[in-house]
Amino acid sequence: MNNVTLLTILLFPVFLFSQTQNNATKEYTINSSVFHAEREICVFVPHLNQPTDSLPVIYLFDAQWEEFYAFTNATLGYLIAINRFPACILVGIKSVDRQFELTPPPVNDDWKMPELGGSNLLEAHLLREVFPLIDSIYNPSPYRLAIGHSLGGTFILNSLVDCPELFHDYLAMSPNLQLDEGELVLKINRNLKEISQLDKSVFISIGSEGEIDDLFRPFVEKLNESMQKLEQPTFQWHFELSEKMDHATIPLSSIYRGLLHLSELIKSTIK
Repeated sequence: MNNVTLLTILLFPVFLFSQTQNNATKEYTINSSVFHAEREICVFVPHLNQPTDSLPVIYLFDAQWEEFYAFTNATLGYLIAINRFPACILVGIKSVDRQFELTPPPVNDDWKMPELGGSNLLEAHLLREVFPLIDSIYNPSPYRLAIGHSLGGTFILNSLVDCPELFHDYLAMSPNLQLDEGELVLKINRNLKEISQLDKSVFISIGSEGEIDDLFRPFVEKLNESMQKLEQPTFQWHFELSEKMDHATIPLSSIYRGLLHLSELIKSTIK
């Protein structure tokens, strides 16, 4: 077995499709009118599905890191094969400038810089270009789960407020909530009433070790304190402190544990 190393608009767009196929994974190139550039995604479909199956979709951010995508793909494929997770489609979203694309616009002056604040563009890209492409080719079910690590986790948690129609459920690992002096935590807290009324589930984890997660952990724990107070039956929040895991290794446990946690919720949603 190979060792896996994890490294730290309105018009329907024109899509260019490459013919690359590795096992059940295909790669697509999108001529994006949102980013005014070509964008790439990769798509995995389980081998055993039937052409008429309408499958839920998982969107994985930072799929430009091949090892991260491959590990997620392998974990998901194994859980599907042993009937611990429903058959689904995995779509990897490849970032070109992840620091820009995955971060909301900063509000504090010290953080206002051109390298940050493009999350609205990625949200528009998904809604206007990626989702319609997947719908047109694979005829999936309406269900969408987002998986994000680090800034990918920042992006999907921010979408709870800015664009809740993007996803049904969320798996956020070691999200950078320290960004912009913790503004995303404050932003979510300002919108707790609206969030509590959503029919969504969030699995969030943070490592117990390492300098990066030591920096991020107080902000994640502060958010967890607020979310634990919600008592709405439709919104579910699950927090895990991953012992002996750090920022780089946390996907090794949290992708598996998060998918298992969300499995029954997904099965009930897509019935």
